[in-house]
Amino acid sequence: MAVDGRICTVVPVESVGEAARLALSLPTGCVELRLDFYRGDPREAYMELSTILNRPARVVATLRSRGHGGLDRRPRGERASLLSRLEDLAPKGWLVDFEVEDLAASGGCSGCIASSHPKGLQPPPRLSKPLPRPRGGGPPYTSWYTPA
Repeated sequence: MAVDGRICTVVPVESVGEAARLALSLPTGCVELRLDFYRGDPREAYMELSTILNRPARVVATLRSRGHGGLDRRPRGERASLLSRLEDLAPKGWLVDFEVEDLAASGGCSGCIASSHPKGLQPPPRLSKPLPRPRGGGPPYTSWYTPA
């Protein structure tokens, strides 16, 4: 079921309680937790939400950079490292959304999404090197490209 044409509904995480309430009230089977809205440590919010949310069936955690329409100002390497730590903490079935450029800067991941959300109508980014192979020999990355 989609709401407003979306398969996955975006939930800005400003407060853990409000994000959980909203996520649990949505009719979609997928929620994108936008951790770039959280003022504290995103890992703490993520861990707390992972103990509260037993549905929807699919959760995607995102830490979107300013260059891709988000609020996160961390340098690419720092953001990629944080996303890798979130992936390690992810409950079964949860995914972490790496921006394509962050994934290229990291050591790869398993069970993640590689996305691109540039501001304006720009073509997908060209990478200076190919994406790393998924960790653990998982399936190829799922890539999403949508304007911010």
